[in-house]
Amino acid sequence: MRRSWVGGIIALALALGVPSALVGQPRDKAVATDIRLIELDEPNQGSMAMIDGRLEGGEPDRFTLGNLSIFQPVKVSLLAEDVGQPVRLALGKFDWKEDFGGAGTGSAGVFTKEFKTQGDLLLSVSGEAGAGYRLVIWAGDELPPEMDPVIVPASEAGGSGWMKTALIAAGALALLAGGWFFMRNRRRPA
Repeated sequence: MRRSWVGGIIALALALGVPSALVGQPRDKAVATDIRLIELDEPNQGSMAMIDGRLEGGEPDRFTLGNLSIFQPVKVSLLAEDVGQPVRLALGKFDWKEDFGGAGTGSAGVFTKEFKTQGDLLLSVSGEAGAGYRLVIWAGDELPPEMDPVIVPASEAGGSGWMKTALIAAGALALLAGGWFFMRNRRRPA
């Protein structure tokens, strides 16, 4: 269910055009551009950013996306402006040489990757000089898993803790005494 409406949001944004607040242009090629996600209005969930770019020279366009949580889904799509000029997306965490699951747009003209990660994300777009692209990033709302409480009242724990501890200690002592008695009687001559 979630995939269908996220894909719908991206398709609608691409079809209708994008508000200028969501579209950015890459800056200096030697420096990575920080991506700022914009909160989506209700009923949509999460935050989104779109970047239109054109590759110049042999250097890739580099972007950083910070403060992601392992509890939020992330979806990154790279669309080639011209299918005849494919572009490639590389994903990394600590170094621009890393590539964890990135790929090119190929003959379809689009590449999409869904994942979860903690902390910063490095995105690098490369291809032939003059190739145009659109980078779309969506980060969902945090969905932490439901966990049982660590501390519970004794009334909800199914009995008092000291009674269980006393019974376990008494059982351990009885086993030790029985073992000692058995070994002592076994050594006596008949």
